Amino acid sequence: LELHRADRDPQWPRMLAQWRSGRRGAVPACDLGLATAVAGLASAHALAFLDGDLPACTGARWEAALPLLDWRSEPIGPHADCSCGAAGGAMRDRASGALPAQDTMAG
Repeated sequence: LELHRADRDPQWPRMLAQWRSGRRGAVPACDLGLATAVAGLASAHALAFLDGDLPACTGARWEAALPLLDWRSEPIGPHADCSCGAAGGAMRDRASGALPAQDTMAG
């Protein structure tokens, strides 16, 4: 995400360095309702993956906010300069879509 942002805004790396150089305060506790909703959603996505399907979160960043539980999905893609190798394509023998479905509680 940072590489995409740096492509759009050349000053982004400098801004990010300034933010990271400041004092770090204590991280406030997460809202219990939001944490529960996110945990349930993450579990559902993990089970969908184990069932052999690609979860809806694949290739996207999801944001949730309380009190109205507003959901927003923003598509993201691999950056060509990232060292993770995702931009080069998946190897067929290691891609999750090429594997047979696993037996889970759903089937």
